[in-house]
Amino acid sequence: MLLLTANGMSVINSVGTIVGMLVIFIIILAAAYYTAKFLGQKSGFAGPSRNLKVIETCRLAPDRYLQIVRAGNAYYLIAITRNSITKIAELPKETIEEYQPVADGQGKFLDIFKEQFKDKFNKKK
Repeated sequence: MLLLTANGMSVINSVGTIVGMLVIFIIILAAAYYTAKFLGQKSGFAGPSRNLKVIETCRLAPDRYLQIVRAGNAYYLIAITRNSITKIAELPKETIEEYQPVADGQGKFLDIFKEQFKDKFNKKK
């Protein structure tokens, strides 16, 4: 005895169709992952660097930026446009305040959120 769904398909056929679609979806996800990984390696991105780091970026216009970069132990302010990169100044190390990310397991989202918006939470109404 076969159970039939509203459109006349058996339940076994419906389950088989769903499982087949799930397998195809997983294959597509895997193919996308490995393609992105392959293209990432071919693009020349080598990952994090120990000697070069962008400290901060400030967007001035759609294609114009100011950046503070660290090269070795020196810090530079550079201007970036569509067609050029120009060194503006070397910055003293003492004037740079680098962002230090929180280590894994430390700091909860709510604590960080409250710290960022503490002025708004502490205002008396």
